[in-house]
Amino acid sequence: MRKLLSRVFIVFALVFIFPLTVSAATDNVKIVDDAGILTNEETEELEEYLEALDGTVNYLVVTSDDSAMGSSALEKLDNYYRQEFDANEDGIAFIVDMDTRRIELQGRNSLQYNLDSGDCTDITDNVYRYASDGDYYNCIYHAFRQADLVANYEFVLRPMRIIVSLLISIIIGFLGTFLKAMADRSKENEIKGVPEMFLVGATFKGLANVYDFKKRRVPEQSHYSGGSSGGYHSSGGGFSSGGGGFSSGGGGGGFSSGGHSF
Repeated sequence: MRKLLSRVFIVFALVFIFPLTVSAATDNVKIVDDAGILTNEETEELEEYLEALDGTVNYLVVTSDDSAMGSSALEKLDNYYRQEFDANEDGIAFIVDMDTRRIELQGRNSLQYNLDSGDCTDITDNVYRYASDGDYYNCIYHAFRQADLVANYEFVLRPMRIIVSLLISIIIGFLGTFLKAMADRSKENEIKGVPEMFLVGATFKGLANVYDFKKRRVPEQSHYSGGSSGGYHSSGGGFSSGGGGFSSGGGGGGFSSGGHSF
């Protein structure tokens, strides 16, 4: 009996000296799978990966299939973040919105400068095909992996930006060739006796008409910060758009954002 009591005492002593460690999800990682598109194993793997990143940054993963939290993926993601974290804390947030068939990535507060709206748009351009194929785990994983690289000033491939740059270069090349051909033709007409002044006058008349057309339409769009780009802006700290990305300022924490339909 005395031996049994001695062993029990030793066990209790060891427990107090070397307390058992229980692993649990850290407070800076939240995965809200409201759409139910992730398996338990995929959720656990994402948690483990995000917990291994910067402990001073909040990481939020959201999947949604209804409009209870907002009418757009961006609005939903912002509302989810404010629900899970302090709006003024640094974070990276990502949503797969099955309702609008869109993914959105955000850099919150100070991270909006390292991970700006252009970066968010490029990253979602890189990963949206996973969502199109129904591989939501890899869509989320690669979005956060690339966002973490960019936030830490590292390089990620941006094929869509390269493609756009090449297309613009080709267009400029064709335009330059066209203008040169027009200049050569103008010289030929001048030699043949066609008054060049008429051509110049017609050109200026056309430009004047275009300018006047734009001038008449500008006041109609003056309340939009994005002009013809389709964006919108609220002076009270709302959203402003310059194409694929959004940025927010004012009270309650600012953020950068970019997304892609799938």
